[in-house]
Amino acid sequence: MHKIYAVIANGLVTNTIVWNGKDDFNLNEGEELVEVPSQSAEFPTPSIGWIFLNGEFVDPGYHE
Repeated sequence: MHKIYAVIANGLVTNTIVWNGKDDFNLNEGEELVEVPSQSAEFPTPSIGWIFLNGEFVDPGYHE
């Protein structure tokens, strides 16, 4: 089954990919791959420029 993953560098989402979790996927130095939780109205898919902080994706354009 394919899932969505975010490529994270220095705490920022630099890309999102669909990956089966099995095939080789090469990251650049300093990058990590983080599985994106299931999407919902409360949790949209993070995109390039989002922040990854303390294990959570944060939309930098969202203000409470």
